[in-house]
Amino acid sequence: IAKEFKRSIYISKKIRKNEIFTPENIKIVRPGYGMLPKFYNNILGKKASRNLDFGERVLKKYIKNFKN
Repeated sequence: IAKEFKRSIYISKKIRKNEIFTPENIKIVRPGYGMLPKFYNNILGKKASRNLDFGERVLKKYIKNFKN
């Protein structure tokens, strides 16, 4: 399946550095260019390593102390 038809985790509300990821500021949407949805629950409660804007895809390097 092409990546544009898969889903991934994106920023749905602006996040400041050290702010915690919550269901209100991240969403699972198309296209699939970010982190896989299976990591959604692992991300919740973690802190952002930098400022993130609405619509940005979530990458591992944006999450402090992220473990697979």
